[in-house]
Amino acid sequence: MAFLSGLTWKKALPLFLILGAGLIHGIIYVYTVPPWEHYDEPGHFEYVWMAANWSSWPQAGEYDESVRSQISASLVSSGFYSRRTGQEIDQVKPDPNWIGYAQVGDPPLYYFAASLPLRLMRGVSINGQLHAARLVSLGFFLLTLVAAWLCMREITPPGSVLRWIVPATLALVPSFADLMTSVNNDTAAVAGFTFFLWISLRIIIRGFNLRRLMVLMAITAVCILTKSTVYLAAPFAGLVLWIALVKPRHPRVFWGGLALGAVIVILGVFTTGQPLDWVPISGQSAQFRTASAIAPFGRYAIQVPSGPGERILQFLPSNVISKLKGQEVTIGGWVWASAPVNAYPPRIGIYSGKQYSGQEFKVGTKPTFFSQNIPFPDQNGPAWVTIYPDVEATENPVTVYYDGLVLAPGDHSGDPPPSFSDTDLQTGTWGGASFVNLIRNPSAEVNWVTIRSWLDQHTPAQFEANLSTILAQLSDWKGAGWYFIGSAGRMARSFWAVFGWGNITLTGRHPYRLLLILSGLGLGFGLLHLFWRKSQVNRGGLLFVTFAAAIVWGVALPRGSGYLAEYGVIWYPVARYAYPVIFSTILLIDMGWISAFSFLGEKLKINRLLYAGLFLGSFIALDVLSIITQISYYARPI
Repeated sequence: MAFLSGLTWKKALPLFLILGAGLIHGIIYVYTVPPWEHYDEPGHFEYVWMAANWSSWPQAGEYDESVRSQISASLVSSGFYSRRTGQEIDQVKPDPNWIGYAQVGDPPLYYFAASLPLRLMRGVSINGQLHAARLVSLGFFLLTLVAAWLCMREITPPGSVLRWIVPATLALVPSFADLMTSVNNDTAAVAGFTFFLWISLRIIIRGFNLRRLMVLMAITAVCILTKSTVYLAAPFAGLVLWIALVKPRHPRVFWGGLALGAVIVILGVFTTGQPLDWVPISGQSAQFRTASAIAPFGRYAIQVPSGPGERILQFLPSNVISKLKGQEVTIGGWVWASAPVNAYPPRIGIYSGKQYSGQEFKVGTKPTFFSQNIPFPDQNGPAWVTIYPDVEATENPVTVYYDGLVLAPGDHSGDPPPSFSDTDLQTGTWGGASFVNLIRNPSAEVNWVTIRSWLDQHTPAQFEANLSTILAQLSDWKGAGWYFIGSAGRMARSFWAVFGWGNITLTGRHPYRLLLILSGLGLGFGLLHLFWRKSQVNRGGLLFVTFAAAIVWGVALPRGSGYLAEYGVIWYPVARYAYPVIFSTILLIDMGWISAFSFLGEKLKINRLLYAGLFLGSFIALDVLSIITQISYYARPI
C-alpha cells in the first residue's frame, strides 16, 4: 500500500505503543463500566441484537419484546434504576418496554458490524453479548488512532513530535475512551470521519489520482451509512475534489469559484422577514413579520398564523428577570386579526414549562389596545414572553396581528394606553408615570435574517426545532446568549472527562478549571499556526481540518437549543456530537501546547524529555482520576 511506503518497524513503533495504550485504556472501560451506563446504550444494543437475530433487517418503528424484557431485567439487576432513583431494586417498577431512545432505523453500517460476534453468541447472557458489542466499538477506537496517525504523516515532516503526540492524546482522553467503548454508532462515525480526513489530506497535499478518488468515494459512503453527524463528508468530498483538481492549475478560477459558491449558498439558505430579537416556532416555516397599512406604530407588525403550536417568543435578559421576579406585571399592546376571533394574550413562560397567562378575549379586525395583569414567577432561571393566540379552529385560517407590545412591572391593566417618547417604543409614560418597555423590538420594525422555507422544513429531527428557530436564538445574544455559553461549557467539560449518560463528573473541587484554561490556551496558540509561516504543519492541510472542525462544532453547539424554545427544557449537548472532528481539535490544542513548551524550553533550557514526561504524566493522572471517579460512583450504596 502506497501510503505505508517507507515504513519500517522502527518508524511504526510509536504507533504500536499508542495502539497498546489505547487497547489497555479501552479494555478498562469495556469491563469496568456497568451495563447500559453509556449514552443511549440500551437502544443501540437492541438494534445490534435485532440485526444479529432477525432474518430480515429491522426497520424504523420495529422492536423485539424478548430482547427488551432481557434488557429491562439487566437494567434492574445492574442498578441502573437504583442509581437514578435512590430506591432499592425491589422497589423499582420499570416499564418492561423502556430502553430509552430507540435507534432502529438509523444508518445500518455500525449495527451490522457490531452484530457479527452476536451471531455466534445466541446462548450467551445479555450482558455477555453487550460486552462483545463493546469490543467491536473498541476496534473502531483503535482504527481511529490509526487514522489519526496516518493524518499526521500527511501534514507533518518526519521526526515531528506531533506525529506521536496527537494520536497519543486521542488514546488517553478519558471521555473519548469511554464513548469509543460503548455500544453506539458514534464509534464508527468517528472512525469513518477520521479516515475521511486522512484521504482528504492525502489528496489535497499529494494530488489527485483515480485510486485516491476511489478511496475517497468509499470512505464517504461509509460515513453516509454510519450516522447523520458525518453526512457532512459528502459536501466536504466535493470541496476536496475542487481543491485538488482546480487550485493547482487555475488558482484564480479556484478562488472565484469558492466565492461564487459561498454567495450562492448564502442567498439560497438565508432570507429576511423575521423580527429581530424574536424566536419563531412554526411547523409551516411562517414569516412572523409583515407590513401593515393599519399598524399603529411604524410600517410593520408581528403576525401569528393560526395552526397548532404556531407562536413566537422573546427571551427576557437576566437583568430583566431579576427586576420582575415575584412581582405583578402588565403585558399589553395593540392587537387585531384578519377576522373576528377569540384569542389569548401574550404569556410568560419559564424553563420548567409552566405558562403564566391572562384571560382569553375578543379580537376584532381593527387595532385595539389590550392590557392584562399577570404574576411573574418568583424563581430563578430563564423566562420569556410567548405570543401564542391559540385561536379556536375556524373554516378559514385566521391571522392575529400585534403592534406596540409592552411589558412593565406593576398593575396598569386599568390605565389608558401608554404614550411613548421614542420611535423604538422603549420609554414613555403609562398611568401617569414614566416607564421602560421591557419588550425589545415591540413593533417588529427591525428586520432580521432567517432560513428559507425549503431548508427550514427539512431540519434534521435531532435538533427538535426548525433551523429558523435556532438561528433566531443565536442572533439574540442578549436574551439567549446564556444558553450558548452554557452549551460551550458543557461541551468543553464533556470533551475531556464526563461519563455515564452525562451525569458523572470528575471528583474534586473545581476539577475542570485547569482543564478548560489549558484547553483554551492550547487552542488559541494552535490557531496561530494558521498564520505562522514557520509552522511544521502543512498549512493547506491544517486549514482544511480546521474548517471541518469549525463546521462540526458549529452544528453541535446549538443542538439542544430547540428543546428550550419548543418545550421550555434546558438541555445542553455533550462533546460526542463533535467527536467526528476530535482529531482536528486535538491537533490544534497539541500544537498550541507544544508551541508554549518550546518557548518556555528555550527560555528556561528545559530538556525535551521533560515535555514528554509532563504530557504523559498529566494524562495518566487525569485517566486515574476519571477511573476512580467512576468506580466510586458505581460502587456507592443506594
